[in-house]
Amino acid sequence: MSVFSDRLKEKRKNKGYTQEKISQLLDIGQSAYAKWENGRTEPTLENVVKLANILDVTTDYLLGMVK
Repeated sequence: MSVFSDRLKEKRKNKGYTQEKISQLLDIGQSAYAKWENGRTEPTLENVVKLANILDVTTDYLLGMVK
């Protein structure tokens, strides 16, 4: 797993969101979102920005640029 996928999963759970809820907020399929958490694919930069806003973190944090 990557830093991104680990942090994505951790922050989603901390916020009490399901994968389904996040995928609805992003207007994507739940399976596409699950692939991000499993490290199989990566989101677009646009979706990284949306995820950061939803999870109340910075894009740098999600991408592993800061601790």
